[in-house]
Amino acid sequence: MLNELLEYAKYHGVLNTPGYELKSIQYIMILSEDGEKFFNIAPVPKKHYKRKCPHSNVSKIGPTLRSHFLIDGLNTTCLLFDEKNPGSAKDTAKHAYYLDSLKRGGGVFENLAKHLSDPPTLECIHQELRALKAKASDKMTFQFGLDQPEILDQEWWTEWWMTTEFPYREAEGAKTPKKPKPSKQYICMGTGENIGKDFIRLHAKVPFPGCGPTKGSLISFDKPPTQNFGFEQGENAPLSKEIGENIQGALSHIIQNMPRIDDVVVAYYYSKDIGVDILDTVMNGDIFSSLFSEDELKELDTQALNQKITNTLNAIKLGIRPEHQDAEYTMFGMQGVAGRIQIRWMRHGKITKLIDNARNWLESIAFNLKKYPKFYSVVNAAFVRNGDKTKIPRAYIHSLWDCAINGNQIPRSIMNNVMKNVIRGMVRSLDTDPGTGFHWWENNTRLGMVHSYLKKEGISMASTPDFDCQEQAYHYGRLFCTQVKLADLAIGKGAAAKLVSNYRTASMTPMKLFPRTWAMTQIHLTKLGDKPKLKFWYSIKMGEITTKLDTANLPNKFNMEQQMLFALGYAHQEEYLFRKQEKPTETKEGETTNDAN
Repeated sequence: MLNELLEYAKYHGVLNTPGYELKSIQYIMILSEDGEKFFNIAPVPKKHYKRKCPHSNVSKIGPTLRSHFLIDGLNTTCLLFDEKNPGSAKDTAKHAYYLDSLKRGGGVFENLAKHLSDPPTLECIHQELRALKAKASDKMTFQFGLDQPEILDQEWWTEWWMTTEFPYREAEGAKTPKKPKPSKQYICMGTGENIGKDFIRLHAKVPFPGCGPTKGSLISFDKPPTQNFGFEQGENAPLSKEIGENIQGALSHIIQNMPRIDDVVVAYYYSKDIGVDILDTVMNGDIFSSLFSEDELKELDTQALNQKITNTLNAIKLGIRPEHQDAEYTMFGMQGVAGRIQIRWMRHGKITKLIDNARNWLESIAFNLKKYPKFYSVVNAAFVRNGDKTKIPRAYIHSLWDCAINGNQIPRSIMNNVMKNVIRGMVRSLDTDPGTGFHWWENNTRLGMVHSYLKKEGISMASTPDFDCQEQAYHYGRLFCTQVKLADLAIGKGAAAKLVSNYRTASMTPMKLFPRTWAMTQIHLTKLGDKPKLKFWYSIKMGEITTKLDTANLPNKFNMEQQMLFALGYAHQEEYLFRKQEKPTETKEGETTNDAN
């Protein structure tokens, strides 16, 4: 696992080097190029929070408190305090050391130190930061020149830092007494190299979701082992200082950038950069914006763009890019529990297989959607009722993630819940005014999940009404929908609502309901006596559906798959009846027309 974290850090470019560390930055103080004038304070976009910053481990030399260089908390850089941090002598001492380190840098740094020690300028800085609702613990860095990159992105100061300031700080720290190191020789668990006596005894803790305020560590020894073979705590898992810092950097990057599946953070990397972030696409239903220019995104409609994405995945899958054929992915789930970072699961395989699974997931669920769905849109479609997202079982969320990534079938227990929500959507659709242009069967993720499940079971269904389908249950769904619409036209919404309230019985035990609904249909047709053409049209449509059914052997029960086919048949028939060019309307003269607008 340590090796995987090191490979992750290498892939994402977050390997720590001596004198530097990844840190979060919230604000930038902008000055003139020579540092003489202060302009304003700007917030940092969230996607750029983590930056590689100068860092020294020694925070205190005797009675002297030390600060970091170029980046530190607002309470240290500019003496900004709040209710949680009202300020103390320690903050003043760290601020003084911060100014001294800037003065040692000379040039623009010396001018910056003047601003940060000038009371009127500090007051102006405080006003801008309070307007931005900054906290004393937030960190700030600097930019010299409006059209210049941040100081952390420039290199002219790095040589001075590595050759002068950083060795100076480390030399100061060397004066403090340190714990005697063991006399044994040790092998680094991360690299397998002999590191002699120089290893970290306590593995660094990082703020990880679920670990609480005490933070968490991946490797820790708070209990004595049954047999320690002469080793004590950290000696059981020795890491060199460099490797320990790199693993800490990888964990920090994971927290900042990786997606979460409920309480598990999913970290991943690829052995080769294929230009497409597949897992991000599954999470966000994204449009692979990295592949296309902004002009292409504007010109292409959503369906055309989705098709282009599919073609790109197919190109990689089929080997049109030979250099990607042997590319692999590694993915692992991490969870913080009681101060420890646990590895819940780990997966490794070919990128071509991952692409295949992701494409099948996206395409099967998006069969009637305008765009690929986000992962949590699928989760919410399966479980959320009336906007309540608090009762989603964690195990089911992880099961759906396995379906998306590994190509597993959606569990029947989840599909039971999906079908309940599909039925609720059908019933509520009667209360929706058709004039609003909203129809429950359009852009319906739940129907997409039904389609995906049936496809895995070997039953392929079209995204539009399929009158030549060979599945009986599908046509029973079409028949029931037509009967509901006929009741609405003949008597009113009350009769339709009463009929559709029996949907569950119709889809599960058709033998119990359809003999009665057929008798009711004859009554409803007679109610259309003043609209003979409309009556004739519905008689013909129901006759066409009935020819697809074996009415002599009315099914007693429908299994789960047949109930899903019934739902698709109902949805497709409702879509068909609502199409303007297909829906019959009565003219004032009593004639039926096919509105083909």
